Amino acid sequence: MKKLRIPPTVKLGPHTYKIRRSSSMRADDELLGKAHYKRQTIDIDGTMPESELMVIFLHELIHVIARVYHAGDQYSEDTIDSMANGFATFLKDNLDITFDFRDIPNGD
Repeated sequence: MKKLRIPPTVKLGPHTYKIRRSSSMRADDELLGKAHYKRQTIDIDGTMPESELMVIFLHELIHVIARVYHAGDQYSEDTIDSMANGFATFLKDNLDITFDFRDIPNGD
């Protein structure tokens, strides 16, 4: 199994998004992840297991990609979930890749 290290920032188009872990996210909003376009951050619930973190990160990343590349908000949360789970499954089952979040700082 290859572990792909997720960097603390990702560049999409002209934007640079900070990736952060949050241990209080779910307690506040019952959210597992959140893309903040104005702050250019992607927050993920750092208390979740690694397999869930991969899907949560991909889910929020798909939201940001849709916004940056003008696909808008035309996708439902269920559709985004399906795409995130599909990408995670493809990466893991076909390329033997999982994500390593050790470089992602706590944003709380």
